[in-house]
Amino acid sequence: ENSLSNHLRKASGIISGTNYGISQIKEYYGIPSNKLFKIPHPSIKYDFDNDIKINDEYIKECGLEKNCFLFYPAQFWAHKNHKSLINLGKELKKEYKNKIKIVLSGSDKGNLPYIKNEIKKNNLEDIFKYLGFINKNELFSLYKNCLALTYVSYGGPENLPPLEAFSVGCPVIAAKNEGSMEQLEDAAILIDPNNTHEFMQSVKKLKNNEYKSKLIKKGFAISDKKSIDNFMTDLKKVFRNLQSYINTWKNIS
Repeated sequence: ENSLSNHLRKASGIISGTNYGISQIKEYYGIPSNKLFKIPHPSIKYDFDNDIKINDEYIKECGLEKNCFLFYPAQFWAHKNHKSLINLGKELKKEYKNKIKIVLSGSDKGNLPYIKNEIKKNNLEDIFKYLGFINKNELFSLYKNCLALTYVSYGGPENLPPLEAFSVGCPVIAAKNEGSMEQLEDAAILIDPNNTHEFMQSVKKLKNNEYKSKLIKKGFAISDKKSIDNFMTDLKKVFRNLQSYINTWKNIS
């Protein structure tokens, strides 16, 4: 916090991906509006022929079936809100037995033992599967095969995993807040992740193929709009805007 507040107040320009993010910076750090620039986080287009390989065999090796699991890739901090998935797991078990699983990946940042204990305490070991740290091929194979990404983090106001999911046609269920509404628009199902009934209803909606297809189409549109090319175009505008400030410093060309 000491480092961040110092750098923000000294910066010539600050980029945030959402208007909500800009409002937070202004409120918490007292930064004037003329120093703040909005450039949405880009959705990176990966090369699935050379850079990343979708491996359906990996899904089978994990004991999973296509469209029969929810996926949450997030490190185990408390604010990532893995706890909300415990109550969802209980309802999934009642409704679907162990046909729909919840897959977790990510490194432990102190909260993993607690979540594992909650899973065990609630007799949900047959519903949850923890994969630990995974590589890009495994990550995108899971995106491509899951029923939905469940991004229930309290953090934001922008997050990368929903954009990654959009880019490969993976539906998204995400925590509803001002940041996610702005970033994801109507391309994701936005919910209160602590409202288990609402969470379950969103899962059931994705069983409707027509609804799911429309959601995926909207996700692709968001992914295309938030391209790296558009990001770079906006970034160049910021540099041009700051040129007069830059030119006041010696040894800068």
